[in-house]
Amino acid sequence: MSEKNNLPFVSVVMPMYNEEKYIRKSLLSILNQDYPGDKYEVIIIDNNSNDSSADIVKEIQKNYNNIVLIVKEKRQTIPASSNEGIRKSRGEIIARLDCHVIAPVNYLSLTVSILNENKAELVSGIISPEGNNLRAKSMAVCLSSAFGIGDSRLYLYKEPVYTERGYLGVFRKSYVENFSLYDENLSAAEDYDLFFRIKNSNGRILVVPGLQMRYLCRESLKKIFKQYFKYGWSKIVVFKKYGKIISLRAVVPAFSLCVVLLLLLLCVCFGLPFVFFVIPVMIYLLINLAVSFRLSLKRSIKFIFSLPVNFIALHLSHALGFIYGFICKKYKKALLLSPKCF
Repeated sequence: MSEKNNLPFVSVVMPMYNEEKYIRKSLLSILNQDYPGDKYEVIIIDNNSNDSSADIVKEIQKNYNNIVLIVKEKRQTIPASSNEGIRKSRGEIIARLDCHVIAPVNYLSLTVSILNENKAELVSGIISPEGNNLRAKSMAVCLSSAFGIGDSRLYLYKEPVYTERGYLGVFRKSYVENFSLYDENLSAAEDYDLFFRIKNSNGRILVVPGLQMRYLCRESLKKIFKQYFKYGWSKIVVFKKYGKIISLRAVVPAFSLCVVLLLLLLCVCFGLPFVFFVIPVMIYLLINLAVSFRLSLKRSIKFIFSLPVNFIALHLSHALGFIYGFICKKYKKALLLSPKCF
């Protein structure tokens, strides 16, 4: 009993907007932890959802007394919602989760143990993408591939490792308050920005493979395109904020697209032979098809047609978002072009 009493109180913070397809599984996963139920709360900030998300939470809330539902009259960004949840939390430890994530049963107990042993300032699990339909399952394969996202280590770590980034994470409230919480000007990549600030102050980010976070991918190409357009925009805005490129990998899609478009312009307007435009496009498509074919043989042949399209959607949307954010030279001006998506 004394050991239980000594456990710190944890606040799980989950922003939510139109998550009726995912919120039940995600919420139940965090409510069925091996951490004592009276030692944590789940704060859900509903950003004026126009589906049944809030109703699902209210239904589950009837059976649990540690759920706090905050319903906003106006939609706000994920970092703004996260900060509101943190400010209203009772816990000395914060666990940030998305409504697309299914947490393992030991998520809170293991991360709290690591924090108590002072092994890190932020503890993260690894991502295990999955889907409910063919498109989402195919996207899960893309996200686990280096060709898809440039750096798939966060999906593939086998041993605990200190690194420059994790996935959301668990941290002490008092520690993150020193960094002014999340940057509310960002509509995405707020965790990417926080990781940079933690590392820049010699903080330790520990990724633990034993904490496998099941991530439910979006189920339509439109939603996927919108999601990664926003990611591309947010990355360049973070770069502008600090006046330097934090990750070269984030620049590759936009740089490649700009080179191809420049070659097309030179061909159309200045008579450069079209072969200079066709060759790099064909090289990309051949690599795309080769990677898609190999992954289809490894995972499932039913992905053979969806994988190439998904890869193009990922790369093109991220590149366009990056270019969109690059249009303005300064950080504050780039924020004015924030894509209106959650």
